[in-house]
Amino acid sequence: MQYIQVKNTFIHIHVASDEVEGDLRRSSSSPAILQTPWMGTSPVKSCLLKEKLLAHRLGKCKPCGHFYFKVGGCRQGDDCEFCHFCSLDDVTDWKRSGKRQAKSQAKAVKRAAGYMAPFQYQSRSDSSRFSRPSIPTWHCPGAIPRSAPLPWVCL
Repeated sequence: MQYIQVKNTFIHIHVASDEVEGDLRRSSSSPAILQTPWMGTSPVKSCLLKEKLLAHRLGKCKPCGHFYFKVGGCRQGDDCEFCHFCSLDDVTDWKRSGKRQAKSQAKAVKRAAGYMAPFQYQSRSDSSRFSRPSIPTWHCPGAIPRSAPLPWVCL
């Protein structure tokens, strides 16, 4: 016997226990032989892991940032080109040193190119009414001054 009842916009269907279909059978989803690996780890992967461990011990490895900082860890697992043997402190030190190197390289490039050199405008001395204080501005070396005529180039 089956009847339907509505409570707070939810539909409840009640089924009598005699309408349930037969008993459930017990079965296994796969035999135990398929659950064991047939070959262990491949010799190529074990060789790569040994190379990564040796590089880690020599200090020539690059720490994997995903291994510690992502919720699921590194998704590439053993195929990752970065080191999973490094500690969390090693990873943070590596990231900080990379940021420091990038900043110092950017500063060196700007200094070498003479980029953004400061330039001072002088105030007018002929009229006190229109004089203004010197304002520091930035200009690139080799820029064309405003008073110079624009070069016309025909292609």
